[in-house]
Amino acid sequence: MAVRRGRISAQEHLEQLAADPEYQAMRRAKDAAHAKSVEKRAEEMRPLLDDLAAVGVAVDRPSRLLEMPDPGERIYPVLLDHLMRPDTPSWLREWIGRAFGRKSARPIVWDTLVKLIKSKRLEKAATEGVMVAISDIAQPRDLPTLIDLLSDRSIGTSRIFLVSNLIRSKKPEARAALIRNQGDPELTQEITARLSRSRR
Repeated sequence: MAVRRGRISAQEHLEQLAADPEYQAMRRAKDAAHAKSVEKRAEEMRPLLDDLAAVGVAVDRPSRLLEMPDPGERIYPVLLDHLMRPDTPSWLREWIGRAFGRKSARPIVWDTLVKLIKSKRLEKAATEGVMVAISDIAQPRDLPTLIDLLSDRSIGTSRIFLVSNLIRSKKPEARAALIRNQGDPELTQEITARLSRSRR
């Protein structure tokens, strides 16, 4: 269907692009780069997927672990091993970190994850994945640790993932910590929004 005078229809635009050799060359290059990236990621996650399969958990990519019913403790030593490997890429470490967000993981990984965050050894993406898990598996007795992590500005923006946990706490020191850190530029928006909703 034609549109207003002076403009071309969507179909005509597509036909022009199909006939444009420069655009088609750019498109082929972009598709080739995407295919190469997909292939590279497949190679990077293969060792982890093979090790997971060896303990009875077969997935085609790490994000599938988040969709499964709790696979149990057998996967966590494997995930920790790959999280700690220096050759594990940052994007994969992030998904590994997120996969620790299960109650069954806590006895095995809690201390290690907290130490890793405090050591500042993880890249930004990996830190975010691990902080998501820490927030998910933290128990009421861990409040001092969460407050300590939230208050440590050197950890960076990933501290934002702790706000939802602290806002749910009934302990006055949790709310006090949120108010105390409300002026932190990296946390202001999230804390302010959460505190505002919690007063309703």
